[in-house]
Amino acid sequence: MKRFPTLHSQKSDKRVDHPILYRIVFSEKYTRTRFEWALLTCLPLLAIFSGACVTLQKPPELPSRFSKQIGMFHLISDIRITDPRFVAELEFLRTEIRSLLGLDSEHPSMNYKIPMQSRPINIYLFRTFSEYQNFFETYYPDLPERRAYFIGTDIALDVYTCQSPQLMNDLRHELTHALLHTYLEDVPLWIDEGLAEYFEVPGGWNTSHATALIRDRHQKWYPDLASLEQLKDTSKMTSQDYRESWAWVHFFLHGPQEAHRFFRQQLDKRTGDRTTLSFSRSIQRIMPNYNAAFLYHLEQGVPPRSPDSQSQTSYISDSIGITARPSR
Repeated sequence: MKRFPTLHSQKSDKRVDHPILYRIVFSEKYTRTRFEWALLTCLPLLAIFSGACVTLQKPPELPSRFSKQIGMFHLISDIRITDPRFVAELEFLRTEIRSLLGLDSEHPSMNYKIPMQSRPINIYLFRTFSEYQNFFETYYPDLPERRAYFIGTDIALDVYTCQSPQLMNDLRHELTHALLHTYLEDVPLWIDEGLAEYFEVPGGWNTSHATALIRDRHQKWYPDLASLEQLKDTSKMTSQDYRESWAWVHFFLHGPQEAHRFFRQQLDKRTGDRTTLSFSRSIQRIMPNYNAAFLYHLEQGVPPRSPDSQSQTSYISDSIGITARPSR
């Protein structure tokens, strides 16, 4: 290689042998000050090029290795599902929700405006939390960190989650959202979240929610269904709002007969024409003391019913797929 003659700056005796630096820096006899200025000019360019290399990394992708149809649900996963109880749990969830809420297609009063399964329900199951988190940080950076999400669009109803000891509870919660948005047109937020909290727990009775609400009651908390009805955004919901939503749903499903009948009628309306009155105003007409009945129901407590499925199991992954392990 041809070596260029060594030049010296006016205030330095250091040798500069590099041909490119020679051409850039010394072609017009730069002084030391100009040499330093040239280096400072090059540094931002190096930073830009190095940053460009980072952006060329492969973006995170959805799971795609395995695909399985489970009733209404399309499970797409990077894990091979081997445990039949996992499949049975998901199949039973749809039956449980439709039966308890009176959403059976044979129900004589049902007037569906949206055909059942008009939008596919997809379950994307990531192998690890880090893969799941990386996907959401890339495509949904404004969403808070959670183990599972339901995202509904005009095209599909998608549930995203990852392996964890709470996998089945997370799926039950998010799939409840998906099923409600399949069968009902207009789901108030407090009902949407209240039912998801209800079906998340086998039997529907959430002991931690009930205990916390009774504690709140001792601190002068009072139920306010009208305030819950004003909530339109989950980001505005507090943990107490979630607890109270669950408690109202449990009251309407397992409380006095007139409350249960009223709730089913309101859900019926939301498969066709929307109700004109709020829940709180409507129920006050048939149960003027509904708040007192609600508190009595909460304080009495209800033992969990025994579902027909293996709802007492949580699912974790091992080297061959998903295995069942009893919850503790």
